Amino acid sequence: MPQYKLIYFDFRGRGELSRFLFALAGQEYEDVRIKYDDFPGIKDKYVFGRLPVLEVDGKQYGQSMAITSFLARRFGFHGNTDVEVLEVDQVLGIVSDLREALVRFFMEKDEARKVEIAKENSETNMPRYLGFLETVLKNSNTGFYVGNKLGYADVAAFDLLDSGGFDQGLVERFPLVKANAEKVKANPGIAKWLAKRPQLTPSHQKRRANNRRPSYIMPTYKLKYFDSKGRAEVCRLLFAMAGQKYEDVRYSQDEWLAEKNNTPFGQLPVLEVDGQQYAQSFGIIAYLAREFGLHGKDNLEQLKVDQVMGIIQDIYTHMLKHFMEKDKARQAEILKENNTVHYPKFLGFFESILKKNGTGFFVGDRITLADIAVFDTLDGKIDASVVDSFPLVKENGKKVRTSEKIAQWLDKRPKTAYYQGHCVIRVTHFGIRYRTPLATHIAGVLTAQAASNMPSYKLIYSQHKGRAELSRLLFALAGQKYEDVRWTRETLQAEKQNLLFGQIPVLEVDGKQYAQSMAIAGFLAREFGFHGKTSIEQMEVDQVIGIVQDIFSALIKQYLEQDEEKKAAFTKENNETTFPKFVGFFEKILKNNNTGFYVGDKLGLADLAAYDTLSKIDGVNLDAFPLVKANKEKVESNERIAKWLQERPVTEL
Repeated sequence: MPQYKLIYFDFRGRGELSRFLFALAGQEYEDVRIKYDDFPGIKDKYVFGRLPVLEVDGKQYGQSMAITSFLARRFGFHGNTDVEVLEVDQVLGIVSDLREALVRFFMEKDEARKVEIAKENSETNMPRYLGFLETVLKNSNTGFYVGNKLGYADVAAFDLLDSGGFDQGLVERFPLVKANAEKVKANPGIAKWLAKRPQLTPSHQKRRANNRRPSYIMPTYKLKYFDSKGRAEVCRLLFAMAGQKYEDVRYSQDEWLAEKNNTPFGQLPVLEVDGQQYAQSFGIIAYLAREFGLHGKDNLEQLKVDQVMGIIQDIYTHMLKHFMEKDKARQAEILKENNTVHYPKFLGFFESILKKNGTGFFVGDRITLADIAVFDTLDGKIDASVVDSFPLVKENGKKVRTSEKIAQWLDKRPKTAYYQGHCVIRVTHFGIRYRTPLATHIAGVLTAQAASNMPSYKLIYSQHKGRAELSRLLFALAGQKYEDVRWTRETLQAEKQNLLFGQIPVLEVDGKQYAQSMAIAGFLAREFGFHGKTSIEQMEVDQVIGIVQDIFSALIKQYLEQDEEKKAAFTKENNETTFPKFVGFFEKILKNNNTGFYVGDKLGLADLAAYDTLSKIDGVNLDAFPLVKANKEKVESNERIAKWLQERPVTEL
């Protein structure tokens, strides 16, 4: 039998659901409790530097929901069929939404705002989600959420109701929920645990009374960048919108030169999470948006956010071209072209999205990463006379600017230039994943689909590899059927007006179009389970994608240069300096992970993206990067990928 050790603080919190599952199963385990004042000095002993941690035969695993799901599966509490598993996960999604509403109240520092959140929770959020639970029980008609016996869903709901954040008078309004909780409480294993478990300590009772959690249950953040806006300002705006404290470290050029070798890739920005450094601006933005719940409510909403981020990337490509041009006359020509052609085109895309959504926001009915990133893009960097032609975009910017927490940040932030020295602006984004359980999204899709259990996919692109090949590789790795539509140039011209933004690739999901290549690949990676198992793993994937984006930026600069002499110079610089530098970053990541894969211990988005990128560049001798070469070979030898590589049409890049 496996040996289990559960390590958590000396209170209930995120460890209690696991303890309930052990009790229900009658499974012996070592219940290790750490005093929270002692934890900062020993946190490095534990995976991710946070608790809870489950040890199974001496090996550590982190993330509370990952632990409880493992235990539920191991002990037979997670449903007897695939559909029952889905029903359990639906309940977990509701419980997660309830917990998020409670946490929002607990973490609010402003007392006036705290009162508002409490009122919103008691009058709206709690009744709504308890009503969902009541409906599930009514439909089940057994007294249990799933099936006809006590399981994971029942214990998870009970754990939340037992956590002390609920007005029990409110629960009385939902008789089926109350009766289910009584069934859990009456179970012999659970009843025995409730009778013998340690009581709350006076210090924790005081914290509960004050509605505060220990500060280090939430990560500590440190954002390092220059004393300018640049690549870090979207992160600062996200921190502001979330009301999340962080250390805003700003380097002078001299300070940066002294600190450079202490950062992961010798570049900024860097985000420290509980002392662990992560690089690549887009990876940091992705992580923060996920952590703060600012990236949409489900996977399709995230895809919509990523579409907006893809348009922003297109805008920055043209901005970068202007900033990097050294010839003043040519620079003036580029600026004129940007203001009269490129910026109006992309702002028109924004206007179209806002018109279709009809809420004043790019996605959903509240501010998300999409609104914040567009605001930052237009904040003094595009002439106001250009923006004036797009009233919905302009009004959206006002909504962001006047949002209470954003307004406070804008009022107090240091007055700096957008970029400093050679730190040229670049904002990229890719692969955001939502925080609620995947099954919550799947359940919504299943409900919406009358004809089938899986979405139907159609990928539309040209006959080449280009910006669609990563998506094709993801389909191949997943073994997922899709329609691979390849248009000629003539077909594209004829169909252009029927496309979302008049450009390809386009992914159709059940007939609805989504654009932007990186948004599409991110969506597919999430759908197929290739984007990491945890929030930290997702950020590690996004770090790799950031390096991929850097390589593509250099590659595009080389391909698009018309002057043959300059083109030759760019090619030489890329092959001798730029590409080896970034492939060296790949080598370093693989060395640190020590599994042969960029993230975790199996093939995923990071590996496919690196592979796809390396297949597009020449002049780099991979013998100098043995781990990268070995990883590339792992991708090629995967049975499904090998089959695709053999069968795919032979085309140009």
